[in-house]
Amino acid sequence: FDGDVLQYLPNTWLPVTVRLAMIFVILMTAPVLLIPCGELVEGKLGIDSQTQVSHRILVRLCICTICTVTSIYVPGFVYVISFIGSFCISMLGFVFPPLFHLILLKQRLKESSLDMPTGSAKLFMSEQELMKVKDGREGLPSSRDELRKVVIVDVAFLIWGAISTVVTTYLTFASLLEQSSGGGGGGGIDDSVNAR
Repeated sequence: FDGDVLQYLPNTWLPVTVRLAMIFVILMTAPVLLIPCGELVEGKLGIDSQTQVSHRILVRLCICTICTVTSIYVPGFVYVISFIGSFCISMLGFVFPPLFHLILLKQRLKESSLDMPTGSAKLFMSEQELMKVKDGREGLPSSRDELRKVVIVDVAFLIWGAISTVVTTYLTFASLLEQSSGGGGGGGIDDSVNAR
């Protein structure tokens, strides 16, 4: 299918319901995405979140306007978003969490091994002091087997994330090249308008 798949469905309640559901999703997710972006811009501009409400509204209105104008007037903007999505989202979702967990785990293990008393030092510590040291190890694997399992799971997710990032980025880039060379039929707004 080229263009909007819903065009090819019979003129019944199903395509209308799907379109309404898509509108609902966009209306519900756009504010969720706008809030952190607006707060970042407001922070960079030094806008106080409590007193300067009109400035906050203006910043968010400008962000919406910029996004709308960009999506309307920049040709092929959907490919930029697809590329960013395929690369960045899979990195954020699959690669960085296990990578950061491994880094933090290594750091905590190193710190806890420095804090852990050895040999005769344990004899001169009170029960409360020993409990404080053990509390510092809370959240860490209690045995080598547990540690090995945690590391294996993290490395497996890290490999899965790297593979998914490479595959999705490649597929998006290949689609972009196919569209730019004129081979793919497009499926954009211009194609659906020309087909009518």
